[in-house]
Amino acid sequence: MGHVLHFHTGLGEMMTLSAGISFSHTTFMAGGKVTAYKSFKFHNRKIRPVVLMIEVGEYKVKEGLYYTKDHEWAQVLEDGTVLVGITDYAQKELGDIAYVELPEVGKTVEKGDVLCEVESVKAVTEVYAPISGEIIEVNEELNDSPEKINEDPYGAWIAKIKPSNLEEELKELMDANAYAEHLKTL
Repeated sequence: MGHVLHFHTGLGEMMTLSAGISFSHTTFMAGGKVTAYKSFKFHNRKIRPVVLMIEVGEYKVKEGLYYTKDHEWAQVLEDGTVLVGITDYAQKELGDIAYVELPEVGKTVEKGDVLCEVESVKAVTEVYAPISGEIIEVNEELNDSPEKINEDPYGAWIAKIKPSNLEEELKELMDANAYAEHLKTL
């Protein structure tokens, strides 16, 4: 199987640039690794995609996030706050999520503290805070629709934290590539 880069031109057209490379839609497959792309930049007539997802086996890892070995993710927003959720690996291991015990707004957590519990048909598991800070918001949608974590684990955040030691603690977390390598060891 050759390398296939699917490229959506906005016109629904399919383009083939050279031997074994073709373009359409939004996925890249090479050597068993599938990656989704957000957009394409044209530089010197070459298409340089911006990576969104890395697939390791059946698990997706979103680029631009920070990860823990316990399968939590952290996304630093432009205002310096951090969204926290669980990874695709975590939600698939849990199975159908039935309930999320959301943390209390205003509570202060230290990195590694229990942030909340997630209950599925298989188990109840603790979710740990990937960073220290004050919980300033929770995703109330999860009260009525906890399955959103199964449907979109990187979109269904659990809590927003105002960090207290962000720069130092981010150094201790993994980027998407390091987390993808970690998944290969499981």
